[in-house]
Amino acid sequence: MHHTPMINSAEKLTELAYAAMLGESPWQHFLDQLALEVPNGKAIVVVHDNAAARWHIPLASGVDPRTLKRRGAYACANPFIAQTTTLYNGIGVGIVDEALIPLEQLRKTEFYNDFLEPHEMPSRVSLTIEQEQDELFILALLSDSMQQQDKLRAAGLLTQLSPHLSRALRYYRRSSTKRLMGTHTQQFLDALGTAVLLVGEHSRIEIASGHAEHLMATGDMWRITSRGQLQFLDDKLEASLKAMLSRWYTGAGTLNFPLAEYQVCLVRMIKDSISCYFEGPTVAVLLEEVGKAPQRLDLSGFGAVFQLSAAEGRALAGIIDGKSTQQIAEDSSRSVETIRSQLKSLYRKTNCHSREDLLKRILALR
Repeated sequence: MHHTPMINSAEKLTELAYAAMLGESPWQHFLDQLALEVPNGKAIVVVHDNAAARWHIPLASGVDPRTLKRRGAYACANPFIAQTTTLYNGIGVGIVDEALIPLEQLRKTEFYNDFLEPHEMPSRVSLTIEQEQDELFILALLSDSMQQQDKLRAAGLLTQLSPHLSRALRYYRRSSTKRLMGTHTQQFLDALGTAVLLVGEHSRIEIASGHAEHLMATGDMWRITSRGQLQFLDDKLEASLKAMLSRWYTGAGTLNFPLAEYQVCLVRMIKDSISCYFEGPTVAVLLEEVGKAPQRLDLSGFGAVFQLSAAEGRALAGIIDGKSTQQIAEDSSRSVETIRSQLKSLYRKTNCHSREDLLKRILALR
């Protein structure tokens, strides 16, 4: 029987997965190489919400982007999902399509005839990386011409990759808050007395500034569950937080609410698609006491926390004053290239990527 030899070994794909996890290579490269394992291969990563019958595909290889835009209509018609959720031992194991649903039955479904077949994806091998509450994290290989032996070999490959992909998922979740708000930034927020919470998927509190921890112990605007989940007592605020923590949220990135003596601001943190896939969304909850004069930013204290040089401190002051790179250069009698170099160093030390990023993360929290 004809079969397609494996193009990349499991070891090679594992190396690519870890390189992507550590930021040395894009995840797209891993998916592109994985898609080569089957004839006319396509590789996708999916998170499927069983409760809401919807899915999210942040990254794919070999699939027309227009196809992905039309995928939502078929989420509730996907016959594989119902079978996958019943396989208690199916987590971490590559599974061929007919192990979930007989092919003759599959070929009678809307999902097959209106979605898989027209888009050259009638053959499928999948791996459930993890299941958390109602969400399934799935990696799938699809093709228009996989023989049975091809499917079995691909399923074995996905099984070999499974522990490494699961480890990548845990790595992203553990390190996500460090990327969003480093320890130096947290120290700075504590020094300002700003109440800030970073809330992750399922309303879990990831990071709390010192002032926020004090409010959690003494305030009456929210409750913290035994699982470390944040629940606002105000129904509108609670509903908004839950909405922003959905992977499918499309509303405003910042929402403001008056709550007792506080002004509450919810900010949905910007992430790349693969980080959002592994980590889920993160929302920053900022609380400012109404009527309290904002504390003036102490540039010397900020510079000490982030170990800024005098030149970097001057560049920061220029940014705060709204000056252009050219204006900062003229004020300090330095060249534009010198100031650009100082700004790059400033962004690196503060874990930011632009002046807008720096202003959003720090100046808005004064």
